Order: sequence, then C-alpha cells, then structure tokens
Amino acid sequence: DNPLPHVVTLLEDTLPSGKTGLSTVWDSKGKKAYIFGGFGKGGYTSQILSFNPEEANENRVASTLDELPTKRGFTSALWDSARGIAYIFGGYDTTPLAEILIFDPSQPEGSRIIPTADTLPIAMASPASVWDDVNNVAYIFLGDSIVKFDPSQEEGMRISLFADSFPSYRSNFSASFDSERGVAFIYGGLASSPTDEIVEFDPRKTEGQKVRIVNHLPSPRGRTAAIYD
Repeated sequence: DNPLPHVVTLLEDTLPSGKTGLSTVWDSKGKKAYIFGGFGKGGYTSQILSFNPEEANENRVASTLDELPTKRGFTSALWDSARGIAYIFGGYDTTPLAEILIFDPSQPEGSRIIPTADTLPIAMASPASVWDDVNNVAYIFLGDSIVKFDPSQEEGMRISLFADSFPSYRSNFSASFDSERGVAFIYGGLASSPTDEIVEFDPRKTEGQKVRIVNHLPSPRGRTAAIYD
C-alpha cells in the first residue's frame, strides 16, 4: 500500500500544448510560477507562461505578453529572491546558447525579458543551476565545469569559472542547494552513459577540494529533476 496516497494530485489545468525541455521558477513574492520556452510538436517556442495556484481550477495557466529572444528549450532558470527576478541560462534554439537573460516580473508585461552582457563560458543545452541564498549568487553546472554568477558585480564581469570540475563530463542532470549546509548536490546525468552519482559541491572549501561524490542514485539515470525541501 502507498503510505502517502495523497502526495501527488493531478490538476485539471494543462499547458497550451505538450512540451519538454522547459524551465521554471517560483516567484516567492508574486506567489506564482513562470515557465520558459520548451519543445513540442510545433518545434521550439519562445512563449512564457505563468501558473497561479490561487486561481480557480483550469484558470491557473496563462500566457504572458513576454517572449524569449528566440524560440528555445532546455534552458536552466532560477529565482533571485533578494532582487525578485529570474535568471535564464543557456539553452538550445538551432545551436547551443551561452546567453544569460533576466526576467523581471516588476516591469510592464511585454518588457520583462532583459538581455545581459554576461555570457556562459560554454554554450550548452540543459545546464543545471542553483541559487545560493546565503551569498546571493548562482552556481551553474556546465558539462564538467562549474561557474559562479554574481549579480552584485558589474554587468559583463559577473561570471567566474571555478578550478574544480566534476569527475566526468555530463549533461541532463539536476541540482539543488542546501542553504543550511551551504552546499549544492548534483544528481545523475548523461555522460558516455548514464551515471548514478550524487555529487556535492561546497563553494566554501579550498580550490581543488570543492567537489566530491557523496552517494549514488538507485540506478544510473539522466534527465533528473530535483528540489530541496
């Protein structure tokens, strides 16, 4: 018997069309989610949707007037709770992307996507990212590389590359940040084959000692999803 029979509830709301490769953030101030891009039967989309759980059934999903600069999917997005904005990293349109975009819900609808002068050091689809709410910076995981994005720095100078790297190149993995311990965890991914590794990244440790394998998933897998409760 399932000891937690009511943990998962299928809502009556649906997206406008089936899609994969989308990214999402939760706006902790506006109490709604934003859904960016994705790939479906019609190809890639530049659409940005909102999901408001306070609305009535079947009215929770709404289109916005905002669009991504190009039709794209497989981005990574996270929410900056200190500034009340989202960052959207990388992705794929016809080629891998290195762009970093800002989505600012406080701006007039239709002008909430803001390009930045900062770019990722590696153009990549399906990067993973976490928000460090202790230091108010983002960590982006690209293949075997680890990048810090510091919004407090001057635009164009906000990206820095750590000397540490993952045990092997990987893609299509997920990550979460434990704010109590100040560490990120990275789950699985696809390398030459799927991996079951759970990797810890501790930005406080000295260079060369920030990354270690701490556990394993029940089986090798890619395209994982994770949140930290």
